[in-house]
Amino acid sequence: MKRKKLVRPYKFDRIKFWMDPTKSGAPEKRIKRCRPEFYLNLDNVSKLVVSTLARYITKKDTILEIGCGTGRNLVALKAAGYKKLCGIELSPKTVEVGRAHFPEYQKIQLLIGPAEKMIEEVGEFDVIFTSGLLMHIPPEHEWLFERISQKARKLIMVNEGESPRALSEHAWNRNYQEIFEKLGWTQVEMETGEKYPPLPETTIKRVFVRNEAFIDKYPNPSLVIYSDPEETHESDTPIMENQELDIKEPENMEPENEPDIQPVEPLLMDEMRRDRVITVEAYLTRAVSQI
Repeated sequence: MKRKKLVRPYKFDRIKFWMDPTKSGAPEKRIKRCRPEFYLNLDNVSKLVVSTLARYITKKDTILEIGCGTGRNLVALKAAGYKKLCGIELSPKTVEVGRAHFPEYQKIQLLIGPAEKMIEEVGEFDVIFTSGLLMHIPPEHEWLFERISQKARKLIMVNEGESPRALSEHAWNRNYQEIFEKLGWTQVEMETGEKYPPLPETTIKRVFVRNEAFIDKYPNPSLVIYSDPEETHESDTPIMENQELDIKEPENMEPENEPDIQPVEPLLMDEMRRDRVITVEAYLTRAVSQI
């Protein structure tokens, strides 16, 4: 008589799951839209990111994406002329998949690790944005929202699921307008995601600013809804006054003993120690257990 193979019940582990969903033990239904390859061709989402930021910032502003994944959004911003880009991503595998698909991703500086850890490693940025990241932050790490608020100088954009359905094991329903307005920011734009397939209506883009000059332009900022994704807004005068930033450039960016790796742009951090600069290439030589 054959013994039945003992199957341990699946228990969701956030870090293990997003490091590599296919090796997390999660059911196929859960990982179907979480594989890195799924995110490579979501061009509509990147168009949403680029067109929105273009209405508020200049090409000289520093930009951080938390949860940059395969790099699709950052590469689109780079192609649009933004040069001071940086990303935070948990999964080395996701970065590898992105770099194989987007060669320009190799030239964008990244920090590898959980958002709640890496946010403490960076200085301030003019712009911080997320797309499908905050909705996966569990309640015990909600302090991350305040840290984002403290690190952003001018603008925060979130493009997150706000479904009223019951909580799942890997996503939490929140109202990000309430969260960031309590932290001193003002919402100046919101838009639902159904115009940017495959985003559903329950994915909501929200733009927040702290510069009081914006408020004069929007008498009812919380009611401003942008409804025409095809419309472009170009102006010779930036909406926000540009500030020249004193960005320190770490020396010797190439990892030691890796002469074949091309150097990347200096990390856009205000106060980043040399020993804390982490390139993707250097990280991929370390054990995953160090995250």
